[in-house]
Amino acid sequence: GFHAMTLRHLSQEAGLSMGGLYAYIENKDALSAMIEDVIRYICEGLPAWFAAIELPLDRAEAMLRGHLFLSEMLQPWFFFVYMESRSVPEDQRKQARASELGIELQLAQLLQAQGGLTTGESQLLAAHALAMVQDWHLKRWKYKAAGVGIDAFADSVIGLVRARISQAVSA
Repeated sequence: GFHAMTLRHLSQEAGLSMGGLYAYIENKDALSAMIEDVIRYICEGLPAWFAAIELPLDRAEAMLRGHLFLSEMLQPWFFFVYMESRSVPEDQRKQARASELGIELQLAQLLQAQGGLTTGESQLLAAHALAMVQDWHLKRWKYKAAGVGIDAFADSVIGLVRARISQAVSA
């Protein structure tokens, strides 16, 4: 794992000299922070990518699908960030938590803007939806064994979110 790895191991795997590696990375904490920064930057950009979508629920769907497909393309990095978040320095953990809560808040605001949900209900639905998205990049083996591809998984997550919104609107 990451904690057992040394920068010497990394330099050998990457085919770089130790000097070449140190020109880019000063230590393992810096490497971890760089990986988290890239994932955070990409995820925080999702709302802007879909800002032109008019209906809040459609925009929320696009964000969830975008997050899923990004996690598919960058699965090892998403997995790394999730698994290593417990052992990074406290300031880095705070940044990661703030980023996740920020994305969750933006999603909750879109869900609430669709109508029918209270602030608390929209926040909980956003949290549940993001937890399902995380389940995909943490436990893909489970879905692969069941023959569930990313499109079917995304449709299922969106279907659950839309069903909850529909239930709230008709109540």
